[in-house]
Amino acid sequence: MLEKIKTAFTSLSAVQIVLALVVGFVCGLFPIPGITTPVVAVFGQLLGLPAGGHIVAQAVNFAITPLNVFGIPYQSCGGGLIMGTTSNFSECIGDVVENLKDVLVDPLGTIPDFATMFISAVMFWSIVCVPLGVVIGGVLSIVVSKLFPAAAQHNDLKKE
Repeated sequence: MLEKIKTAFTSLSAVQIVLALVVGFVCGLFPIPGITTPVVAVFGQLLGLPAGGHIVAQAVNFAITPLNVFGIPYQSCGGGLIMGTTSNFSECIGDVVENLKDVLVDPLGTIPDFATMFISAVMFWSIVCVPLGVVIGGVLSIVVSKLFPAAAQHNDLKKE
């Protein structure tokens, strides 16, 4: 498995490496569990990643799954602060954790709470994580061009 990822990684240009890493990271943080894989695939396709880029993006997506799960309450409460539905971040985190516990007791009864929680989290992701991806991409483009000079020689970086 790691050999396939390595082969895919080395087949990419510097720009494609940066795009794959950013798509995998930012879309891997999408706050609805189980949806990150198709989100990574869609954004990868929209950005024109080749097959190797999709492999690298999905590998990053899977690698940050623990960060994704851990970050959902924070994204939800951050979105609540942005939308004005939450005034106290600490209390909000406690409420989200309680909602997660309530799922074990009454799965259907928690659907309205989860809908609000996920809408807030998606709002936060859209407003904070996506622009952060642009910044990360800018930094990564410098790092990747220095660490992988051979990748910088691909056609998409050559000046006419």
